[in-house]
Amino acid sequence: MLYATGALCDEPRFADVATVSMRYELTAHPPDGTEEDMARGYPNLLRVFLQIRNTHDSDLLWVGNSVRDIEAQLIDEDGQPVHTPPTFSSIQYNDQAMLIPRGSSLEWMISHMGVSMVGDRANDVAIIVGGKGWLIPKASLHRYSLKIRVRGLPGARIADSRDIRERMLLFDIPPTPISIE
Repeated sequence: MLYATGALCDEPRFADVATVSMRYELTAHPPDGTEEDMARGYPNLLRVFLQIRNTHDSDLLWVGNSVRDIEAQLIDEDGQPVHTPPTFSSIQYNDQAMLIPRGSSLEWMISHMGVSMVGDRANDVAIIVGGKGWLIPKASLHRYSLKIRVRGLPGARIADSRDIRERMLLFDIPPTPISIE
C-alpha cells in the first residue's frame, strides 16, 4: 500500500501519484421550494467537487478533514483574491480516513452548508468550501476561479504521528474557472 509521503522511503508525493481536477454544479432551489430547501438558506448553491484519480500502482491513503484541511481562495477576473463577506460558522467536522484504491477515482464534494453569510441570498450564488464562504451574483459567476489546497496526514505517518494535527500539503489545485454546464 502506498502512503505517498515523499519523506518516507523515497515514496512519491501525492501530486506525483494522482491527478486532480475540479468540477462545479449549480444547485438551484426555487423561491417557492419545499420547506427543506428553504431551511438550507441559499436558493443557489455552487457545489464543488474534487475529482482525484490514483495513477500509481498501489492504494492511496490519508487522513483528512473536509473542512479544516481544505483551503479555498476565490479569485476574480483580475486575478485578485475576493474577500469573504461577514460570516458565522457552525461547522461540525471530524477527521476521516480517505482511501483511493489502485487504478480508482474519487469524486469528493468539498462544499458544504456550514457557513452563514450576510448578503443577497435570493439572487446570489453561495460558494462554501473549507471554512470560507462567498455570495457572488449569479450573472457574473463565470468571471471567477477557485483555488484549492488540500492538507492531510499521509497513511504512513498515521501510526507514527504523535500529533495528528501534523498536516502536509497533499494537493495544490491552481485557480480553476467556474464553469457550469
